[in-house]
Amino acid sequence: MRKAKRIHLFQLVVIFLTFIFLATGCGNGDKDTTPPDTTPPDTSITSGPSDPTNQASATFEFTSTEADSTFECQMDGGGYSSCTSPRTYDGISDGSHTFEVRATDGADNTDQTPAYYTWTIDTTPPDGLVADPAGGSYCATPVTVYLSASDGTIYYTLDGSEPTTGSPVYVEPIDIGVETLKFMAVDVCGNQAATVTEVYDIDTEAVVTITSPVDGVTVIAGDVMISGTADNDITTAIVTSDQGHSELSGVDAGGNWSVVLAGVTESSMTIIATGTDNCGNVGSDSLTVPVYMPYVRFVDTDATTGNNDGTSWADAFTTVQAAADAALNGDWIWVAEGTYTNSPTTTVPVLTMKAGIEIYGGFTATETFLSDRGDPADNPTTIDGEDTSYHVIVGASNARLDGFIITGGHAFGFMPDNEQLGGGMYNGNVTDLLVANCTFSGNQAGWGGGGIGNYNSSPTITNCTFNGNLADWNGYGGGIYNESMSSPFEERGSHLNY
Repeated sequence: MRKAKRIHLFQLVVIFLTFIFLATGCGNGDKDTTPPDTTPPDTSITSGPSDPTNQASATFEFTSTEADSTFECQMDGGGYSSCTSPRTYDGISDGSHTFEVRATDGADNTDQTPAYYTWTIDTTPPDGLVADPAGGSYCATPVTVYLSASDGTIYYTLDGSEPTTGSPVYVEPIDIGVETLKFMAVDVCGNQAATVTEVYDIDTEAVVTITSPVDGVTVIAGDVMISGTADNDITTAIVTSDQGHSELSGVDAGGNWSVVLAGVTESSMTIIATGTDNCGNVGSDSLTVPVYMPYVRFVDTDATTGNNDGTSWADAFTTVQAAADAALNGDWIWVAEGTYTNSPTTTVPVLTMKAGIEIYGGFTATETFLSDRGDPADNPTTIDGEDTSYHVIVGASNARLDGFIITGGHAFGFMPDNEQLGGGMYNGNVTDLLVANCTFSGNQAGWGGGGIGNYNSSPTITNCTFNGNLADWNGYGGGIYNESMSSPFEERGSHLNY
């Protein structure tokens, strides 16, 4: 029993010693005694987008100091998620953004100071491109122009070409003559604004041109129409001649003007037209034309002792109709003051005009040139129908009646013959007739047009007075009556009729 107990005790001792041996590692030379890894890796970003940039995508490359690391990324604090290098983001909005990345090593140590990159995306081009002053017409030269934009560098050209980043850079005000300015701006991100174009017209001259008559081409003496063109900013053209004329004409919206030089008589005439534009520039044009003097036939009711052939005042015809009958196309008839009637009294006209003839009244029977006549009202020249003539005067085409008092017309004849139209003057199928400086007074018509009756005729009536004329039965136009597409042009006239 004792032996058995000793063996048992021995066994216990062996077991205890074995435990101590194992616990102390005695006899085990291959045991790893290295301390555990608790150091996190260091994360680095090796590439990323430019700052700033106009690209809405961004690619990042990154690395860790420990080769066995894994990575997590986040954009703008949106939360980390697993990622690998390179990492690309698309559709990023304009503004400031921050990318962060952190590494975790094989011992699960995570970088507590993640690498980050902050940059700005700007895809909006500069705006607010302004040239001050803007393009337009200017009087002064040069025009000093200031350019501005919301941001960026401004590039410009002055030759009409499109500006590029190779064009001149705006750094100071630009002095511009007659040029086309084009400019644009590029910001630091490379965004380019649309090109702005401003055209500057520096007004340094005025242009006035005489278009009619033509230099060197003969005009007919008398009233000569002068017409031309002028710059649109010229409002008035002044036309003078070496025969003493000085006339003003407004310039219409189309740049056209015209005047009439009255009483041209000399064998040649030099014409000068001038105009001043809004900038004070004066433009002018001039020309010289030969003047054809028509053959003049003279009429004077008091010339009873002469040859009565109309070749001079002394040998003047004594009736206007005699001169008209003798006149040829292009002739003038000058009639001295006095009263001219039919003799004996009859219903026929006192004067039936002829085509191409100009008839002037208001002379004193001493004049040499038409311009000597003065105001015809100062020398009253009356053609009187004596309340018997159906028409005192019958008009004609391409003719002129100027400076008369027409009275005593009595248009009460037969209507089929239009003898009830135009007591003072009847115009039937007449073209290019001018009636000027005349007074129609005391004329009557049964149907219409006590003063003037027009049938399919459109005369020009200027500076005429209609006073005390009567349209009796129907009351159609005591002064003027128009029938069958007649449309006379009247200016500077007065009316008091019945």
